[in-house]
Amino acid sequence: MNNSLQLSFNCSSKFSDANINQAGQTFAPTILHSYVALLTVITPFYIYVFRKNENRDKQTPLFQIPNHFYKTTKFILIAIYTFELAFALTVYKSILTDFCMPIIYLYFSFAFYFLIVLTQVNQLLLCMLATQKFVVFFIPSLETHFTLTPKSIKWFVRVAAGIICAWNDPIINSINVYIFSNIFIIICSLLYVPIMLSIRQYSYLSSAQLNQPQRYILWQIVAVVVVKFTYIPLFIFY
Repeated sequence: MNNSLQLSFNCSSKFSDANINQAGQTFAPTILHSYVALLTVITPFYIYVFRKNENRDKQTPLFQIPNHFYKTTKFILIAIYTFELAFALTVYKSILTDFCMPIIYLYFSFAFYFLIVLTQVNQLLLCMLATQKFVVFFIPSLETHFTLTPKSIKWFVRVAAGIICAWNDPIINSINVYIFSNIFIIICSLLYVPIMLSIRQYSYLSSAQLNQPQRYILWQIVAVVVVKFTYIPLFIFY
């Protein structure tokens, strides 16, 4: 595989750098602006649903996880909006002083890196949750050993952040690590498939017909796979 990746890298380097940069400069802002527009539409519904069910969800043992996602989603939304503002300011450089530009670029560097780490930590948290659900569902005797507490979740988030920072270190970062991490995420998402199939056996129950949890599980899998496939154009242009 290494030889194939190296061959494809060498072949891609034959293209004109000017054409690649031009395509990338057109493609990347389009993706960013589309993502901001989609996030702006979806986030209010997400916040409404979370707050509506917050009191009920607090009684569940895994409330710490959706609460963590809720807080990080608000932070990511604010960060992306400031990204858009900073991007607009860089377009109109004439209104900025020589002192402001380095500050904006420094903000870009730190904020973008932090967003990458935060996103990957959330993905690992979802993987951990998928593994925990799979084990508890099919091996109930191990439930006591796989019980998640607020303390254990906070510990996992901190450890995951440290691991992600190490992965993003240029010294050890490689295409192999990237491929492995994405394959790992997809495999963990697929752990929901046998759970979904088992739940369908109880579809005759009124509660199952009302909630139909297998549909939510299925869409989680579809969402993960679709997002991973959207990375393909980034590899083409960069």
